[in-house]
Amino acid sequence: MVLSENLGIADSRITTDAPLLPPQKATPTGHIAIDVFVGGEQQTATDSFVENLIQAFVTKHGTKPIIDAKEEFFKHGGKIFAEDDNYHQRIYYFLNHFIFERPLNTFSRSTPFLEHLEAKPEASDIEGFTHSLFKILKIRPDHLMLKDLFSEKKLRVDRQDLEVFEGISKDDVFQGILLHRGAFTNLSRGLIFHPPRAHKIIASLLKQEKKIQRFGKDQILFALARLQLKHTRLKHVDPKVVYQENILQTSML
Repeated sequence: MVLSENLGIADSRITTDAPLLPPQKATPTGHIAIDVFVGGEQQTATDSFVENLIQAFVTKHGTKPIIDAKEEFFKHGGKIFAEDDNYHQRIYYFLNHFIFERPLNTFSRSTPFLEHLEAKPEASDIEGFTHSLFKILKIRPDHLMLKDLFSEKKLRVDRQDLEVFEGISKDDVFQGILLHRGAFTNLSRGLIFHPPRAHKIIASLLKQEKKIQRFGKDQILFALARLQLKHTRLKHVDPKVVYQENILQTSML
């Protein structure tokens, strides 16, 4: 899957602390890839689904809506650059937001995902999604047990073909999108993992939010995304300092 260079997405290998897939073929020289894994020969079902939706959207609407949405997304979640360690994860996090959450225009609540379901309901086994903050409770070879830290519900996430659960640990906290496929729930890419030393600060923020409902889920997720990005750029600073000193920025969203 390739898009215009205007998207500003580099073509390079991904390095991430999130669950990974085996390496795939790089895109041809001169093209700018959304994600070098997407569009390769080895794809999970969710990879294929996301790629197909992006292709269908670009065919129908062109790339400008995605470019505009990316700039808007960066204003809320923090602007990223190709040299950032988590650049590719953030791009995919944006794509998930664009496909599943962002309205097509100001006059409609429909999203690319809903547009797809309305046009071809029989062509997809993806029935819905959950975008939230999760804590890993258990790691098994074929599944994960997570806790949604907003709803406090426990969820089972099943391993997809070609997917391995590596680089993650019990009690890790991350935000991202889960895709629901009938009786199964799978991880999408673009997961943002928060440093362990910030977990208590995040828990305190969520506790306050549940009590006074000041910000809302979306605002908190954007604020936490900004904090995690700042942490990755300030590796010499204790994550507790980064998160504690900036947590009040949620009020400025």
